[in-house]
Amino acid sequence: MRQYCWRGLAPSNYQQRGLSCVRRALSTIRTDESCNTTVPDVNEGALFTLPAGLESPSLWPSAAKLSISTPSVDDISIVEERQLGHKVNGIVGVGLRCRHGVAQAFARDPIRRARNDGRKAPDMPLDSSLFRLSCPMLVQEIDKWEAEGAVVHMNAEATGQSWRGQRPRWQTPHAPAHQEPIVEASSDEPLTALARGLTTAHVEHAAARLEILGKGRLDALLEDSPKDSSKGKLMRTILRSGIAGQLPTKIDVKCFHAQIADHLCRSESNAVGRLILQRLKTRGVDVHGTADCFNQCNLFKSRAEAETGWWYTSVKNGQKLRKRHVNRKKAKCRLEEQKCSASAPLSADAQPTMNQCASNRHTVL
Repeated sequence: MRQYCWRGLAPSNYQQRGLSCVRRALSTIRTDESCNTTVPDVNEGALFTLPAGLESPSLWPSAAKLSISTPSVDDISIVEERQLGHKVNGIVGVGLRCRHGVAQAFARDPIRRARNDGRKAPDMPLDSSLFRLSCPMLVQEIDKWEAEGAVVHMNAEATGQSWRGQRPRWQTPHAPAHQEPIVEASSDEPLTALARGLTTAHVEHAAARLEILGKGRLDALLEDSPKDSSKGKLMRTILRSGIAGQLPTKIDVKCFHAQIADHLCRSESNAVGRLILQRLKTRGVDVHGTADCFNQCNLFKSRAEAETGWWYTSVKNGQKLRKRHVNRKKAKCRLEEQKCSASAPLSADAQPTMNQCASNRHTVL
């Protein structure tokens, strides 16, 4: 049986605690006694395999706990035109829906699509991103909460570390105090329930990636990328990674958006995502949707009309859109330069500039 391995570095005490939690999490997933692959001691630099019980494709569904449905044309239109504001390649399913019947999260195909804008194709065909939270109302509330230091507070809770309210230099003056960077915990301290739930979610997230990929495509990817090559090592690391691309041994919530997206697409089985939603409710947030938020996702209204009412665009998403717009303009200019060179070859000391190509666009096209 194929084993997907990676060679890791000697772990810290912090990672050792996570590794012990991985072993306990596997005991709840392992249902076939024939899959008795053990986790080697990484202190000796041994190979760390994918979790035992995930090597058999027949066991991926029970561990993944996927609860996604085939997206309709309206689902994709809402995600692309209203929730995110840009095209999304490879949507394979949508998760739970709000009270208005709109999907709050969706699943993407881990296989990266070829670019069609003139840019170089990605060297790594596999993407660690799997689920994404798309509900604008939930994204808005989480953005606010994360700006208050919620992630570092929950990380402190997960690791059982005390913290001192010290304002980092990068923090805005109006935001409350954050915690200092979490120090590594000793391996003899018991893991918290939150840490165990986080590690279990990482393992099950990796199973969901394998389930969406399927054995045929997975074998094809691995055959094209030998495990001794740098590409093969990176691909195998991605295959065993959990939520937000993290390794199961790392106790770090990292991103509330990613935790809730995983929770909504995997039968509400993510303990961290469940806790985040519960605490959002205590903050007065109706996590199932409000009367106003449907304005943004209502396809019966034009976008111009909808933008006059309730509308939210995440700051992170806005930055990505602006960067994407700039990259597309650069790619378009490069294509025009290539066309100029092909139509009127010049000497090396008289190559056309980007502005010249732009001015001759009507003659080239």
